[in-house]
Amino acid sequence: MPEGHVHRQLVQHLVTAITTRYPIDRVVYNDGDRFSFGSAAPPLIGDTRPDIYLLQETSKHVVIGEAKSATDIDNEHTERQLANYFGHLSTSQSGELWIAVPYVCAGAAHRLCAATRRKVHLDHIPFEIIGWLLGPRPFSQVWRA
Repeated sequence: MPEGHVHRQLVQHLVTAITTRYPIDRVVYNDGDRFSFGSAAPPLIGDTRPDIYLLQETSKHVVIGEAKSATDIDNEHTERQLANYFGHLSTSQSGELWIAVPYVCAGAAHRLCAATRRKVHLDHIPFEIIGWLLGPRPFSQVWRA
């Protein structure tokens, strides 16, 4: 499966997971050049733009979602994204970060999120890693911290 296709599937599964848990007030996600559930792209956070940005208008709860393919997890770009997202969430009334990855990469994604969160001194911001086995019958498992 090409990496772009994997990323697109992860974004779609992540949107479904987030909108299943939270009522849709305003969620914006980026699927290539198309934006859904909103009229604009997710906001630029620092120098990065998340794949998904949900704002519950009533509670002001923010969920930032990011999908990462196997070759795009453990690098400086991803660490910078995570630091920007944790920083943004620390300015919200409440919020959390969700990361969707291929199932076999869940451990690496969890390690990087935890290390980045510690590095920016924002250990109180929750995150979830959703590991996906993609295919005709997708399967996922969630790790929370």
